[in-house]
Amino acid sequence: MLLKSIVFNKDNEGIINGLKYIQHNFSVKNVKIGIVEQMEKETHFVKVFCDDKDYNDRINVRFNFYLSITLYRIIAKQFLKFKLEAFIRDNYFFLKSSEVEDIKRMCKEAFIYEGKIKDENNVFYINKRNIISKKIAKCLEEYLEINVDGLTTFRTRQFEKYFFSIVDRVIEKYMAEKEYKEFIKLLKYFVEIQESKLDEINIYINKKGEYFIKDNIEFKEIAAIIHENSYSKLRNEASVEDIIISELITIAPKKIIIHGEDNCRNKEFLATIKSVFDNKVEICNNCDFCKDNNLVLT
Repeated sequence: MLLKSIVFNKDNEGIINGLKYIQHNFSVKNVKIGIVEQMEKETHFVKVFCDDKDYNDRINVRFNFYLSITLYRIIAKQFLKFKLEAFIRDNYFFLKSSEVEDIKRMCKEAFIYEGKIKDENNVFYINKRNIISKKIAKCLEEYLEINVDGLTTFRTRQFEKYFFSIVDRVIEKYMAEKEYKEFIKLLKYFVEIQESKLDEINIYINKKGEYFIKDNIEFKEIAAIIHENSYSKLRNEASVEDIIISELITIAPKKIIIHGEDNCRNKEFLATIKSVFDNKVEICNNCDFCKDNNLVLT
């Protein structure tokens, strides 16, 4: 049974690798897929067959789905090559050349990303890619013969808005990370110019995500610190984590030990402390104090 006739030129030879990958995926499920290729000058003519005994509508749908992913990659690479830089420079003219290169690299990863989902940005990229792939798959369902060059030339414009939205999101993430690095650099500077007021500060985080602070003498809940100092006026405006970081910068301890790291519900908070205080930060591995006070193991 003929699944698809595919025509493409030498610039799209990645199609063959994609078809071989599809063939492998079907073979794992004991479905035989045959690929027959002919060439006339620089044009490839490929026919993809399925063994009659294995064929059904689900096989056809699955094949179109796999092929849509291969074609998505080709379209994405063409966008990266011919459209991306112009879009960035026209819409984000304030970026330096080195920043544009960084963003182009990040966009390439966003367009083709296949790793684990790390954050909501990855979810956004995958959603946009899925929209494009589904539109390609729908086109494949309508036609038995596909001209790849025609598809990528005339259909790419339909997909540009999705690519542009990915680029916008990448740049938004890039600028946020840049601002965060500058913020961390400023905080590190404040720590460096402060005279250390304590040798050691311990931060305990219990299973409820509550913070407790212990200096050389006292052990107290962070709420007590808020009520004892000028931050009592700000407690409705600043988060507990912001107040802790501000206190740490003011105290500039020589060592910070974090207990119950896994209990922390704000991972960015811990990342900020580690970035600002660097080698002054230690992570407790369930010390005797944690066991005796039943803070981490509750």
